[in-house]
Amino acid sequence: TQDAYKSAFGRNVDQFRKECGWTFELLAEKVSFDKTTVLAHVRAGAKPRPRTSKAYAEIFTIALGRPISVSDLES
Repeated sequence: TQDAYKSAFGRNVDQFRKECGWTFELLAEKVSFDKTTVLAHVRAGAKPRPRTSKAYAEIFTIALGRPISVSDLES
C-alpha cells in the first residue's frame, strides 16, 4: 500500500524498480549506490541529493525506454 512508503520519491523509485523486474541489489548496482542507501530512499523516506535523483531517473529512462525525469520520481 501507499502507506508503506514515507515519501513519493521512495514509492516511485520502488514502482519503477518493480517495472524493471529488478531486486534492490540490482538497482543499487545499476545506480552505483550501496543497497542500504537505496533502501533508505525507498523505505525510510531519506531525501536523495540532486545528483542521486538524476542517477535514478537516467537509469530508469534507459531501462524502460521512455523518459523518466526527476520530477516523475518526486511527484
